[in-house]
Amino acid sequence: MARANFKNSSGGTAALIARLSLGVTFLIIVGLATGAWLAYPRLQARVAQIKREAVTVRISWPPIGLGGTKPASDAKTWLSEPFQFQLTSLAQGVLSEDPFDRASLERCARALYDTGWFKETPRVFRERDGIVRVEGSWRTPAAVVRRGEVDYLVSPDGELLPVEYKLGASGLRYIAAPFADPPALGERWVGGDVQAALALLAQLQATKAYNQVSGIDVSRFVQQRRLVIITDRQNRLVWGAPPGEFKPGEPSTDVKLKWLAYLAGSPDFERRIDANKPMLDLTIPGGPMIDVSAQPGAGKGGEPAGTGGAGGSEEVKPHREVLVDRGSGAKPGKRP
Repeated sequence: MARANFKNSSGGTAALIARLSLGVTFLIIVGLATGAWLAYPRLQARVAQIKREAVTVRISWPPIGLGGTKPASDAKTWLSEPFQFQLTSLAQGVLSEDPFDRASLERCARALYDTGWFKETPRVFRERDGIVRVEGSWRTPAAVVRRGEVDYLVSPDGELLPVEYKLGASGLRYIAAPFADPPALGERWVGGDVQAALALLAQLQATKAYNQVSGIDVSRFVQQRRLVIITDRQNRLVWGAPPGEFKPGEPSTDVKLKWLAYLAGSPDFERRIDANKPMLDLTIPGGPMIDVSAQPGAGKGGEPAGTGGAGGSEEVKPHREVLVDRGSGAKPGKRP
């Protein structure tokens, strides 16, 4: 019995020691974890102070003729140096030198997106030696929208870009007399007329006619869904409905393009898509027709003088002559 009691006493002591060891180990681990947690912010701040470096912003600029979100570094960009400087300075002013500061990276990305240049929030990240890289999907210029005395730059989807020009200073095709005022940066122009004009410009861009196109008048689009091409001589071609849109009694887009191609290549019409006439109508199934009563130039609001538009004179009943034989649909007749 004495031996049994001794054994039991020895086993209890060993178990107690094991429990105490486990408890001490647990307290040590908790203490180390708590100490590390309390010390981490100071340690991080200290490391950040030691590693703090001047920030160098490197933005992957959109190259000419290339798409994608990661353009080649050696490609030339269509974005001019003044705008490059603006964007770089904006990013530089938001970023901190702290290599652990993710909040400033997020603020930088948002600030760049708010300029309207990017389709979505760009990726902003740090590299070695204080370099901060910016990569994103860019909105590209397509045309300008003429509103009042200002030409506003827009993307192919009609989104407003952060550039304004004096009238005619951009060198781009313009869209005249839109229904709505300019939207916020990066937002689409409302009304549908700007997008319809951009679709027509995109359709004409691959044709010989494009070199003679200066702009698109959309003043009659909202009420009549009618687009009017303005040539480099300020003559007018009534195009009609947007490309690809069916309108009863109006020739298809393909037929209109064939007519323009013939006019642009025909010496009978001085190789002019407007036949060198103030007004030409492409919405007549029988073929392009000239309005010989229309006067050169335009009245206020983008309407040709003498058509009864805003700022125009008393309506004049047009006298028209067919440039294309009705029977052929594409073969022009002799010049009037």
